[in-house]
Amino acid sequence: MPAGEPVDDNQSANEEALRRAVDTTPAFIHTARPDGYLDYFNRSWLEFFGKSLEEVCGWRWTEVVHPEDVAILVQRWHAALANGEPLEVESRVRRADGSYRAFLHRKVPLRDEHGNIVKWFGSSIDVEDRKCAEHKIAGKTSELEQSEFYLREGERLAHMGSWSLRLDGTFDYWSPE
Repeated sequence: MPAGEPVDDNQSANEEALRRAVDTTPAFIHTARPDGYLDYFNRSWLEFFGKSLEEVCGWRWTEVVHPEDVAILVQRWHAALANGEPLEVESRVRRADGSYRAFLHRKVPLRDEHGNIVKWFGSSIDVEDRKCAEHKIAGKTSELEQSEFYLREGERLAHMGSWSLRLDGTFDYWSPE
């Protein structure tokens, strides 16, 4: 809206309704200025951090990122700001109770009619449970591979074989021995 024009009451009401909706959603949402200064975190983020908006705005949000993740996260954010491309990166974020959770952060630029970035919008998804499940699956896969290796070696050394059949009578597996 051009400077000096009166603000439409409907527009103000719509903006307030949108602000309330974003603030009450369980999603983790934030915004940043074109220079990368984070200027808004919704209520879900603030409750997760256990901090006020003033305590995390600007670049103070880095204080709640795991120390091992800060450098790469800031580096990737600066690169996105420089090239104007969307950002997708993971980091661990400290909860109000002091524990860390893994998050996938996505930020996309909003551009004006001339292509200039006027705002960045970000959302973050808690991926801690998914990462733990992937780690467990990787461990179980390794155990299974090791068991299969021992079975094959045992069959080879004992000069014994094994086989299995499907319900339709076709062979599912036939060892080389």
